[in-house]
Parts: sequence; C-alpha cells; structure tokens
Amino acid sequence: MPDFALDLATDGIRLLAREGAGWVPMGRVALDDPDMGDHMRALRDAAAHRAGDDFETAVIIPGSEILYTTLDAPEGAEDITDETVAGLMDGLTPCPVEEMMFDWRREGDVIRVAAVDSNTLAEAEAFALQFALNPVGFTSRPEADEFPAAPDFGPTAFARDRDAPAPRPEAPARPESAPQPRAAKLATPESLREWRGPALTAAAVLAFAAILIWAAFALVAPDDPVPSGEVAPPPVAEGPGEAPEDEAALQPQATETPAPEPLVPEPQPLPPAPPTPRAALAPQVVAAPLPTESA
Repeated sequence: MPDFALDLATDGIRLLAREGAGWVPMGRVALDDPDMGDHMRALRDAAAHRAGDDFETAVIIPGSEILYTTLDAPEGAEDITDETVAGLMDGLTPCPVEEMMFDWRREGDVIRVAAVDSNTLAEAEAFALQFALNPVGFTSRPEADEFPAAPDFGPTAFARDRDAPAPRPEAPARPESAPQPRAAKLATPESLREWRGPALTAAAVLAFAAILIWAAFALVAPDDPVPSGEVAPPPVAEGPGEAPEDEAALQPQATETPAPEPLVPEPQPLPPAPPTPRAALAPQVVAAPLPTESA
C-alpha cells in the first residue's frame, strides 16, 4: 500500500501521508492557485524528504467522477466474475463497459459496484506524473452507503511499466571470420585439363602461348619435297563417290621464302684412287745363304 495519496478533490488538491491506520494532510493547493506548479513541487519535495525519492502515491479520484450502483445477483449464481458484472452493467454507463474500470463487492443477493471511465484515470495519472509523484494506483473515498470500502481501480500505466520484467538482452552476434587467403596452386597437366575459364594460372598461359607459336611455325614451314624418282600417292577421297580434294587448297597458302644459304659448304665426293699393282703392295724377300761353321 502506498505511503502517500494524492486527493484530487473538487475544492483543492491535497497530499496525504499515511500515519498509523489513518492519513494526515501534508499540504493543500487550490485549483485556481496561480503558483500551482511551484506549490505542487514543494509538496513533492516534502514527500521525498520524508520517504525518499522512490516513494509511491495512490491517486484518489473525486466522487463526482465515480458511478456507484447496486445490481441484483443472478439467481443460483454462486461464483461471480468480472465478466458477470460487466454483463449486468451493460447499458447502465454513459460509455461502453469496455472503456470502464470497476470494482465490485457481493453482499448477499446484491452486488455493489464502483465504476469510472478509463479516460478519467489517464488524465489523473498524467497530472501526478507532471510533478513526479510516482502514481501507482487509483482509488476513491466513497460514503458508507455507496461502497463498503475504498475501491481498487487497478494499477497505473507507470506502475505496469516499472514492474514489467526487463527484456533479456540479446547475445551479440558473432563476427564473421575473415576468409583465409588460399595458397597459390601451380599449373599441372591435370589442372590444365580442368580449366574452364579465368582461373588459368600464369604458367598455363605461358604453356598455351608456346603451343600457339609452335602451331604457327608449323603452318608457315614448307612441306617436305617428294624424293626424285618417286611418285607422290594420290590423295584419298573422304567417302565413296567423292572426288579427292586438292591438298593445296586445304592447306593455307604460305609465302615462299628463299632458303638461306648454308654457312658451311657441303663436302664434295673424292675421286676414286687408282688401283695399286699387287707387286708393289707385297715386298719381295730374297733368300740369304745360311752361314756355315768354320773348320
């Protein structure tokens, strides 16, 4: 139960403090006071000095804004709910029942009801918040024949927001790891066969360029001459009934370039040597007399 109450009476605004089982006034501000703001802030400072800055206040709605009524309880109904009372009050209020806040008490065969417009409660809360009076609930001061106790019209929006559980903080998103650089891969015959586009490496480009250069020189170089005395075989037709195509027409026309002169003259065959007489080849051996023993 709050320790303070803001009484919005028709003859002035009072701030009450709880003391034992009752209330004692801490100050009053007239509705036509030109310095209402300063006087209301002074009351607020007095409450904070007495109970601290986090004190709580109940807002007392004036009786002129409350609808007190008595309803007949449904026959045989043992359990009365808010829905039951709302259904019984339908058509008795100046605004739709959905826009009313009410409290009720069952007394035998009757139901005592205290109801107030929710817009009136919102205006009273805004006034209390204007002067930082920390409103947490709504009530009124009925006469004994109007309602048996101080009605409870529910908590304020300020109290609901304050008591609402704080949202759980979301875990920060894990930063995405930067991609690791991939090591360069040398071109291999397998990688060249798998090449499909711009992933060609520098080594593969050089190899491909060398093949193109070799092919260009092969097209420009003259064909090997047919040895003299031999007849070149006729070209073979591609299919039955087809005339052989001219081989010269199939090959690209290359510009004839004079063959360069050899740097070293070709050796000339030596003339055959004259036959040598057989007598001249074998030297003649003259038999010498054998020596004799002297007597």
